[in-house]
Amino acid sequence: MKTKIKFNTRNFWTLTLALAFTIMSSGAIWAYQNNAISQEKIQSDRLRTLIIDGQNNHDWVQTTPVLRDILLGTGLFQVDVTTTPAQNQPMGAFKPNFADYDAVVLNYNGADWPEETRNAFVEYVRGGGGLVVYHAADNSFPGWKEFNEMIGLGGWGGRDEKSGPMVRFRDGKVVFDTRVGRAGSHGPQHAFEVVIRDRQHPITADLPEKWMHAKDELYSELRGPAKNMTLLATAYADPKMRGTGEHEPALFTIRYGKGRIFHTTLGHDTESMKCVGFIYTLQRGAEWAATGKVTQTRLPEDFPTADKVSLRQQDVSYNNIITYDFGKSRKYLVEIEEKIRKSNPEQLKAIEAGLLKVLQSAEAKYASKQYVCRMLRRIGTEQSVPVLAELLVDEQLSHMARFALQRMPCEEATEALREALERLQGDLKIGVISSLGEREDRKAVPQIAPLVNSQDRALREAAIMALGRIGGAEAAKALSPAKGGDFGILRADAYLMCADKMLAEGNLSEAKLIYQEMAAEDKPTTIRIAAYHGIVRCDRIKAIPTIWALLLGENVQLQQAAGKYIAEIPNPSVIRTFAANLPSLPPHAQIILLNVLEEYGEKTTAPVVKTMVQSRDESVRIAAIKTLGIVGDAYDVGLLAQMATIEGDVGAAAFDSLSRLSGGGINEAILKGMSDADTNVRVVLIRSTAARGFTGAAPMLLLLIKNPDEAIRRESFRALGALADKEAMKPLVEALINATNNADRREAERAIIAISNRLGDTEQFSNFIIEALPKTSPSGQASLLGLLGRFGGDEALEALIHATRDENEQVQGAAIRALADWNDAVPAAVLIEIARNTEDETYHVLALRGYIRMAGVRM
Repeated sequence: MKTKIKFNTRNFWTLTLALAFTIMSSGAIWAYQNNAISQEKIQSDRLRTLIIDGQNNHDWVQTTPVLRDILLGTGLFQVDVTTTPAQNQPMGAFKPNFADYDAVVLNYNGADWPEETRNAFVEYVRGGGGLVVYHAADNSFPGWKEFNEMIGLGGWGGRDEKSGPMVRFRDGKVVFDTRVGRAGSHGPQHAFEVVIRDRQHPITADLPEKWMHAKDELYSELRGPAKNMTLLATAYADPKMRGTGEHEPALFTIRYGKGRIFHTTLGHDTESMKCVGFIYTLQRGAEWAATGKVTQTRLPEDFPTADKVSLRQQDVSYNNIITYDFGKSRKYLVEIEEKIRKSNPEQLKAIEAGLLKVLQSAEAKYASKQYVCRMLRRIGTEQSVPVLAELLVDEQLSHMARFALQRMPCEEATEALREALERLQGDLKIGVISSLGEREDRKAVPQIAPLVNSQDRALREAAIMALGRIGGAEAAKALSPAKGGDFGILRADAYLMCADKMLAEGNLSEAKLIYQEMAAEDKPTTIRIAAYHGIVRCDRIKAIPTIWALLLGENVQLQQAAGKYIAEIPNPSVIRTFAANLPSLPPHAQIILLNVLEEYGEKTTAPVVKTMVQSRDESVRIAAIKTLGIVGDAYDVGLLAQMATIEGDVGAAAFDSLSRLSGGGINEAILKGMSDADTNVRVVLIRSTAARGFTGAAPMLLLLIKNPDEAIRRESFRALGALADKEAMKPLVEALINATNNADRREAERAIIAISNRLGDTEQFSNFIIEALPKTSPSGQASLLGLLGRFGGDEALEALIHATRDENEQVQGAAIRALADWNDAVPAAVLIEIARNTEDETYHVLALRGYIRMAGVRM
C-alpha cells in the first residue's frame, strides 16, 4: 500500500497540500459527545471492584497496579483502589462504602480496621458481596472470627491448631488435619505444579488438569475454620524444597452467607504475578466472586502446560495510560514503547488489546487516546479497525485515527476509510480522501472522482492528489482535461502520476497517449519534462529521435532533461550514436551531452570527446576535458598534461582529469613524460603523482630532486613528502645536508617532516639524523638539529643538549632554538643555564623565553 514519493517539480504541490490537509482540528462535535455517552454506558455495565491496600509485609505498592491491570485487562471490571493509613497511624477515618462494589480484592495485611468498618465488611459479604483474598491477605486479622470464616484458611499472626484444621488432599479426598502446630509456612521460592482438583467449578472448568506455576512462595500449613470451602487446586510442597510433603491448597472458594469468596495463595510478587495461570485464575475467580458465574471461557493460547511455565508481562499499567495527560510523566508511555520494540507478534496482539481498552475508556483523556492512536499506527491489526473507525467522526481524534488506519496492511482498514467518506465533511473528509489516496484504493475512485470539480478548493485539490496517487485508467479518466474544470499544475501532475502507474503496470499504450498529450507545447515546461520522461520510458529506443529533437531545440530546460533521459538508457551503442553526432549540436547542448558521456563512462567515445577539447567555446573545452578524465586512457596523458600548463579554468580542469584517468599504462606514461617532456609538462606530471597517490614514482622523484631545474626539484620534493616511505629518508637527508641554497634546504626539510608525520616513526628518523650529524658541515648540522627539535625523543634531546656546547656558533644557535621550542619541560634546566652563561644577547633572550614558556608564563 506504500506510494513511492518522487522528489521532482511535480511533487512540490503534492507535498505542500498534504501537509496542509493533515493539520488536526480542535473542538468537539455531537458525534463525539454521543460516543462519550455510549462509553459511559459501557462503563456502568462493568463490575465495580475495590482493591484495598496500604499495609502489608509484602510489596503492595508494586502489586496493586498489577492486580488492577489484570482485572482491567478483561474489559469486565471498573477498578478503584483505596489505601488505608500507614502503620501506626489513626484508622478511624478508614470507612469504604463496600455496598458500592460488586467485589472487594484484599491486598492487605496490617493493623485492625475500626469496629464500624469491620461490621460493615461482614454485612457486605454476608449479604452477597464478592471477596477476593490475594496471597498474604490471608495473614490478616488472626483474632477476627468472622474474617477467618470468610477466608477459610489463614497463616501466621499467631494462628495455631486452635484456629482450625489444616486442609489436605490425600487419596483423591479432602482431609482435615487437626494435629497440633503452627499455622503458615513456605520454603524457598521455586516453580511448582498446580493440580486442578475440581474440574466442574466455573473458575476451574476446562483448565488443564496440571500446569506449571512461576517461581513463587508455596503456602503450606494454613489453618482455619474451612467451613463451606470448595478446594479447586493444590500444589505439592516437596520436602526437597523444605515442604510438608503434602498437597497444599492453592485455590479455593468459600460461601459466607450469600457472599462468594475466591482465595488464591499464589502471587508473592510482580514476577510470580506474570504467570498466565495466576492471571487467568484471578480474572475468573474475581468474576465468579462478583457475579456467581464465569463468562471468560476461552483458554489463553499462552496458558502454561504441565511441563512449561508461561509468563506474560504485566509491568505496564494501562490504567496509568488512561490517566495520562499532556505535561505529566511519560514513564508508562515509554514502557509501552519499549515493550513494543521487544515483543513478538503474539505478544503485540496482547498489547494491542490493552491499548484498545484505553481507547474505549470513558476515563481516558485526549492526550492518552492520541498516544494510543500513534501506537496503533505501529502495531494495529484488523482488531483495531472497528474502534478506530468510530473515531473518524471525532473532530479531535479523527486525524489520529485515520493515520493509524492508513498504515494498517489489512483490507478492513481501507473499507473503514471508504465507508466513512460519505459521512464526513470539511477537514475530516479531506483527511480521509488523502488516506485513501495513500492506500491507492481504486475502489474509492467512483466516490472521489466527482469531487475533482468541486467548488470547495481544498476538497477539489485533495481529490485530485488522491486520484493521482491511486492511478490507473479510471482515475486518469476523471482527471482528463476533457472533463473540464480547473486543469492547472496540480491536476496535470496527478494526471501524469496516473500514467506513471499505468506504465508500471504494463499498460504502455494508454500511458503513452497521456504522456504525448501532456508534452504539447502549450503545457508548462515542468509538465512537459515529466511527460517526455514518460515517453522515453515507454520505449527508449524509439524515443531517440524525440530526445535528439529536444537537444536541438531552444528550450534549455528541455535540453537538460534530454541529457538525463540519455543517461538512463542502458545501451552503450545508443550512447555511442549520440556521441558520434556531438559536433553537430549547439554549444549548450554539447556541454549537456558531454556531461552525460562523463557520467556514463563509455571509453569508446574518447575520440570524439578529444575533438571537442579543441572547441573555440571555452565552456565546451572544459566540459570535454572533464569528460576525457573518465573516458580517456594512457594515450591522453600527454594531451591533458600539456593542457594543465594553461593558466585558469582550462588548466585546472585538465590537471583534475589527469589525476582521475584510469586504465592500464597510465602511470607508465606519466613516468616517461617525467623523463623526457618539456619542463612545464614535467612539473605537471610530477605534481600529478601526488594527486594520484602513485607511490611507484618515488625512485624517479629521488632522481629528480637533483635536477638542475629549480621548479622540477621543488615539485619532486613535495611529491616525495606526499608519497615516499622511510626508504627515501636517507637520500632526502643527504639532499638537505648538501643543499646549496635555502629554497632546496626548506623543501627537503618539509619533505622529511611530511613523511615522518605520515608514518609516525619519529624515533627511528631521529636516530638516523643523529648518525648523520658528525658527517656534515656546520650549516648541514644546523638544519638537522632543527629537525631533531621537531621529532623529539630522549636521544634527540640528548643530542641537542650536547650541541649547545658546540664550538660553532651556528650549530650552538640551532640547538638552542630547537630546545626553546621543545614540547615539555625536560630541557628547562639547560635553558636557564644557557641564559645565565651565554654572552650572546640573542641566545640569552631566546633561552630565557623558552624557559619561561615551559614554566607557563607568557611574555
